[in-house]
Amino acid sequence: MQNENFLKELVNVYRAIEKNKQKTKPIFVKIAPDLNEDQAIEMADAAIRLNIDGLVVSNTTLDRTGLKTPVQKLEKIGSGGLSGKPLFQRSTHLLREIKKYAGERLILIGCGGIFSGNDACSKLDAGADLVQIYTGFVFQGPALLNDILKKTSRYGKSTI
Repeated sequence: MQNENFLKELVNVYRAIEKNKQKTKPIFVKIAPDLNEDQAIEMADAAIRLNIDGLVVSNTTLDRTGLKTPVQKLEKIGSGGLSGKPLFQRSTHLLREIKKYAGERLILIGCGGIFSGNDACSKLDAGADLVQIYTGFVFQGPALLNDILKKTSRYGKSTI
């Protein structure tokens, strides 16, 4: 699903459904951290050409590199999407590369492995306009929101 043809088909279906509405919702596409840099730039380029509002960088990963869990246990668990801290470095790197390419042509939402206000700042420094949290909120609870707001206040805009 991480290719221009699928994206174009999806956007066309969405726009056909929305065409008679007075106000349409913005379109954001969440991309995988498993894309290489060239593939991520291709998705950003496709998003720009299709007038998509922005990208969420990034979704869950299938990569299990660097996990402490034994391989046999991972194989027993299965190959579903992995979220949380293992995504942080890769998703932040892709975010930075997409920002270099897209500049202000796309709204970028930094996601993946945000467990602290400093993590959120790293996403903003890499080019995110907003941040999105899931797993960090599950493990850290509401205190994470306060930490993010406190640490990101220097940016002069709300990130949540």
